[in-house]
Amino acid sequence: LEHAAAGVDYRLVAVAAAPGEVSFEIPVDIGDRDSGLAGTSSLLTRQLGMDGAPETRDFRSVTVPATTLDALAEELAPSGTTAAWIDVEGAAGEVIRGGADFLARCQVLKVEVETIRYWADQWLDVDVTSALLAAGMVPITRDLGDQQYNLLFVAESVLGRPEAQAALAEHDRVLLRPELPGALGRARRDPRVRALARRVLRRP
Repeated sequence: LEHAAAGVDYRLVAVAAAPGEVSFEIPVDIGDRDSGLAGTSSLLTRQLGMDGAPETRDFRSVTVPATTLDALAEELAPSGTTAAWIDVEGAAGEVIRGGADFLARCQVLKVEVETIRYWADQWLDVDVTSALLAAGMVPITRDLGDQQYNLLFVAESVLGRPEAQAALAEHDRVLLRPELPGALGRARRDPRVRALARRVLRRP
């Protein structure tokens, strides 16, 4: 792919809590792209496999340059609103910690989260949700998955917009049970969302 011609600014850099250099953990036996191992590379140390058993594979640590969400936003979009998709294999906390200014302007954020600590010092779904709620972001829906899934957040200011309300209503009409209209009503009735909410409320 000719990234520049396609409008893609592709960078070989880690997005972390602070600029500089960070260690990146890569499976020694990563093999080809179809091996399924590429998704286990992370800024954090892997401690469990997806089956929940202790990780037995060997990893090697490489040093890579690091930047932050705030630094990228200042360079690429110094004003106006922003959006992001964070899928960083357990290191969402690292990314969020370096993005306070970015999050203040962020209107839509998709983030992959886990309910089990597969990586050492990992933020779980409840930690990510708590931090983003404090930043003014509201979770409105999620995809399937028990131990790993994606959450979609929008800024509180977005929820009141007519176009956002229309989009949420259409989402409910197409994908959700008709007896539970409204994204917030559906969320309150979803046992997984209720379980996450209880965990957030129990945090000190």
